[in-house]
Amino acid sequence: MGWPYRFGELTPEQKQQRRELLDWYGFLAQMSVLAPLLALQVYFVTVWIGKKFQTQKDLGAPSSPYAKALRSSKTARIAKSVRLLARRTKWWLGNSLDVLGYHVGTNGEVIAAVVWTVWLLLLLSCFQTGDDYLHLTKRFGIVGASQLPFHYLLALKWSYSPLQLLTRCSHETLISLHQLLGRSITLLFYLHVAFYLNFYILSSLLAQKITEWYIICGFVATLAFTAVGTTALAPLKRWNYRAFFITHVSLATLVLPLLYFHVRHIRIYIYETAAVYAVHAVLRFFSTKTLPASIRILPDTNLIEIDIPTPLSEKGRLRSSWKPGHHAYVSLAGHPFLRTFRSNPFTVASIPREDGRIRFVARILDGNTAKLARCAKDGGVSQEVTLEGPYGVATHADRLLQYDRVLLVAGGVGATFVVPIYRQLLADLSPSKGSYRRQKVDFVWVARTRADVTWALPENEAQRQDFIERLNVFITNSTSGDLGPAINGNFVIAGDDEEENAIAVETEEGIELEQRKNLLAGEDDKVAAKDEDGITTLAGRPDLCELIEQTFSHGDSERVAVLVCGPRRLSQALRKEVGKSNMSTIEALYIFDEHNNLILNHTYTSRPPPPSVLISLYLQHVSPRPSLIYLPSLSPPTLLYSVIQDNILFISPCSQDVEPLLVLEFLHRTADSLQEFLGSPLLASKITGNYDIVAQIVAEMADAGVPCQSEPNALRDIVETGPGVINNLLGKVGIPGGAPAGIGGGPGGGPGGGLARTVLKPVETAQGSAIPWRRSNVRHTSNELYVDIVETLSVTLAPSGRPLSAFAYGSVAFTSKVSGVPDLLLNVSTGGKGAGMGNRGDQLRTVMERAVFHPCVRLSRWKQDGVLSFVPPDGKFILCGYETDLLGPDAPLTTNQTSSNKLDLPATLEVNTGSGVSGNEFEVRLLQSAATTSSFRSAAAASLQSNLGSATSRPGAFKAGSTGDSKGPTIEDIIVHVPLPSGVRNVSDLRPSRGEAQWSPVDGKVEWKVPAKDFGIGGATLRCTVQGPASDADEEDSSGVLNGVTATTYDYTDEPSAYQSQSGRQAGSGGNSVNGLDERRVERNRELMPTAATLSFSVKGWLASGLKVESLLVDTKKSRGLGPEVKPYKGVKYLTVSRDGVEVRC
Repeated sequence: MGWPYRFGELTPEQKQQRRELLDWYGFLAQMSVLAPLLALQVYFVTVWIGKKFQTQKDLGAPSSPYAKALRSSKTARIAKSVRLLARRTKWWLGNSLDVLGYHVGTNGEVIAAVVWTVWLLLLLSCFQTGDDYLHLTKRFGIVGASQLPFHYLLALKWSYSPLQLLTRCSHETLISLHQLLGRSITLLFYLHVAFYLNFYILSSLLAQKITEWYIICGFVATLAFTAVGTTALAPLKRWNYRAFFITHVSLATLVLPLLYFHVRHIRIYIYETAAVYAVHAVLRFFSTKTLPASIRILPDTNLIEIDIPTPLSEKGRLRSSWKPGHHAYVSLAGHPFLRTFRSNPFTVASIPREDGRIRFVARILDGNTAKLARCAKDGGVSQEVTLEGPYGVATHADRLLQYDRVLLVAGGVGATFVVPIYRQLLADLSPSKGSYRRQKVDFVWVARTRADVTWALPENEAQRQDFIERLNVFITNSTSGDLGPAINGNFVIAGDDEEENAIAVETEEGIELEQRKNLLAGEDDKVAAKDEDGITTLAGRPDLCELIEQTFSHGDSERVAVLVCGPRRLSQALRKEVGKSNMSTIEALYIFDEHNNLILNHTYTSRPPPPSVLISLYLQHVSPRPSLIYLPSLSPPTLLYSVIQDNILFISPCSQDVEPLLVLEFLHRTADSLQEFLGSPLLASKITGNYDIVAQIVAEMADAGVPCQSEPNALRDIVETGPGVINNLLGKVGIPGGAPAGIGGGPGGGPGGGLARTVLKPVETAQGSAIPWRRSNVRHTSNELYVDIVETLSVTLAPSGRPLSAFAYGSVAFTSKVSGVPDLLLNVSTGGKGAGMGNRGDQLRTVMERAVFHPCVRLSRWKQDGVLSFVPPDGKFILCGYETDLLGPDAPLTTNQTSSNKLDLPATLEVNTGSGVSGNEFEVRLLQSAATTSSFRSAAAASLQSNLGSATSRPGAFKAGSTGDSKGPTIEDIIVHVPLPSGVRNVSDLRPSRGEAQWSPVDGKVEWKVPAKDFGIGGATLRCTVQGPASDADEEDSSGVLNGVTATTYDYTDEPSAYQSQSGRQAGSGGNSVNGLDERRVERNRELMPTAATLSFSVKGWLASGLKVESLLVDTKKSRGLGPEVKPYKGVKYLTVSRDGVEVRC
């Protein structure tokens, strides 16, 4: 099909009809702006009605079967999916879109601009044009001109701008739409000019038309629009903001008369645009004031401070009109026309209503800030400055109050925007320092030097202490201005790009947001310390991933707000981490039994691969299979996450980019929740027999794929359970009045403990617990708190006894059975380890390395003071886990055998191989360490429960002993395993001096059990004779094998030393006969000797790391629902376990 338009002469009637269509479509193009504004109003009203009529049962966890049925209905599931889709779409629309490294806008802004351009270009410009070429050409021009009033209205900075009121967006957000609409208008004007030039050239009219005045005006106006759009590009704007501003203002004024004289048909739009422009100029005139100000350069920085006092008696209205989040244009006083081109936007860095002054802080660069800096250097206590403002949205602090937790992040002097909001937020939350509500706010400030931070500290000591309460400062300590790009994990600050602000509230390139190239350059190691002002200062750059994980780890029901002001790369990296934490979803959950049969199939979102395909691909991998398997053969390629618990396989496929630990943690928590409800061990028969319970648990743990409730304590309020499950829950934690079960059981003679699950009225449970991990309305007949610290050893010793590696993996199990909502403080000491590593918190963190915590733990207290402050879940839970290097961070790799003594192990092994006449004997000696000989005793005299809190004079506190038991620790379950090569046919003549030894051909190892009562100072010895292949059977005397196990027990009365002496004499007497034996037999027997032996044991009342509980305090001020009669019984247990954890090589 050819070109549909042609040149042709029209009759006067046809020209009149064309004119009417041109005017109509110009009017329609202008009025169509009302359609998206009307749609926004409908959306706002719908949201308002939804919140207005939202019932209480929709806000919290439902308690009645009827509410739960509604929540699990098909309509509710569809509503969840719609909400999730809307949430993910809204987040994606807010993501930044970069083309060839150039920031175009957000996805939503670009899509809106493209849709609007298509509407103007294809529908309004081409519809009903017929085959008239000039009609199409003129339509481009009039449709573009019709958008000029709306285009100028988007640039209106007045706080009461009609577009800001209708869209509820700030000027900074609308200015992005102003830029995109300007590009659309420029495109229409370009098409208008290009089509006319084509017509003039083909009609041989170019020489005649190019000299006509109206043609020149239109052509120059198009060039002016090109210049305005070009200088508004971010690279040019950063290169010379002054050039951009002058060009923008002057050409935006010049283009109106040029278009006015171009053609008369568009003058109605020029009148409207001129009216908007005039209103803008008048509002700027009345918003501009000349005031006295003090200007100074802040010490040790290249920052300039402008301080404008506003005494209440004279400037009361001025003071009240300025709020946190506002910004203004500031310049030296001068001629009104000239100062228009000499002003830059500055963010208000104070709260004028409270401080009595308007304060600006900016970095000194070229242009206006350089002139202000010269005035400060030339002297003059006071200078006249011109202040135009306030501009911007001042409701940030009010909106942040609607959230449960707030994270504020500032980069460099981007803190001028964040600091006033932070101060206002703390004051609105609570007037007192240390209050519970203030703990919901965190402020992270990244600066190059400490001097870049001190300007924000209030002069009043009380206000200063309030300010630094929730502040963490990262100092990069970079002094070289020639540093290259600094890489911090997933964000880079390099080049001029970091001088650009990238958050919605500060998109106009305010001079105070300019940053140097090395803003975030520094050491990766972050060492927390308190400076002389009490500010928590860390060296290096913040770990954004860890920062976001900590912010979102306090519960899935919390609404979290993250506000950032700083370099664009920092903002983008932070947004990416937030997206990972909130947009990641679980697609499906499949549960298989021990025979790989599917027993549960639950799909959360999308269309995941069927379980039959996934299990076949999973089984194709060689065992042991990893927790994460990549399946490229599927379409789309899929990651398969898996967890095995009690031989039950949990798998979850994922075809999108999600945080791997999120999926694995979800699988672990699903298994733990099922075990909590159904009992341990978790069996396939329990899952299939309680499918209604399992289905509720799986559905409640994720909302349309987003993990939302994973705490078993909170699930008890939601899941409708039967009598069997209730009995299981109560049986696990103990019956009221009886002896508690499990690791947190009560001591003999102490008060019994248990969970008294009361039947609550509907009004009490309509609203779920405010704390996600704790059940609501908890009541107990007896109140108890138990702390159990369990450490598992992993030690490897060389044949000489030198330790190669030694680690203890610990977990702090906690059992809370306290009515109400207790707020606890657990103090743990290191027993002298880590001395010289700073304060008490640093010493503790040196011992408890790689610590992970339950979401209830307040990480700020742990980082600052090294204490565990938390509101516990009800019942049993793991408070934290950690790792301890028993050799210490600076352990030398030495051959000194005595270095193993500092491990302080209760027992160790020595292995001698190749003894005997034929070299077919080996000896294992079990020795009690000399350092612990006086500390360990038998189980008969052990008392493992410490009731150190019930008898103290101060309620809620206890003091633990150095070992957890006043009579000393106890060693039990001593087992030695000696793996043997596969060539060993039999082990005959097992001769243990104590205990019982047996050889298992199936497992290929010797097992030696030594009773704790027989384990004394002299230790014990095991001597064994191995037999090789069957060809040697005629030369060796075999003792035979019964049922695959050879067992021999000896009751020797001789001490191991005497036995060794006798063995040595026997070996010596046979030394002369060795030369007469077959050397090949000796060599073959050498290959049958063990290469290592492992030691298992458990010690009650002792920890390898040296940790001990100093006190457990109940904060009565922060606790809720605890009367004076509530004095919890407290206990502590220590347990060190080695499950083949001590390996001695030979």
